[in-house]
Amino acid sequence: MTQFELVIRRQARIRQLSMAELARRAGISRQHLYNVCRCDRGPRLYTFVQLAKALHVEPTALFATYVQSVEASRGGCRPESAGDL
Repeated sequence: MTQFELVIRRQARIRQLSMAELARRAGISRQHLYNVCRCDRGPRLYTFVQLAKALHVEPTALFATYVQSVEASRGGCRPESAGDL
């Protein structure tokens, strides 16, 4: 599990949202959400904004978490404990 995925899952759990419900509220497919969380696909800025809205967090904080995950492994997310969002 990537650092970014841990953050997404923790924020969803705090709001009592399943990953499927989070995807629905963000207007993306469940598979796309999983791909984003695993850094299999580089998400569009719009996707970050929609996820942030669904989680009630700042888009910049969510984006920063994603960038840190990518930079930590030089181009791909690495498994790690989640930092604070």
